[in-house]
Amino acid sequence: MNILEKEAEQFGFKWGNTHQIMAQIKSECDEIDEHLSNINENNKPKLQEEIGDLMHA
Repeated sequence: MNILEKEAEQFGFKWGNTHQIMAQIKSECDEIDEHLSNINENNKPKLQEEIGDLMHA
């Protein structure tokens, strides 16, 4: 397991192949897009969390 995989696993991300990685990245992008389309003070923390998830995916 390389360093990036170990770091991602700390955030709950673990994959068996590259298709799973791409699916997770797409999912995180979709979640970010949802929050951006309806941005307000209440969902900024969730948006930040989703961006963090994308960075660690």
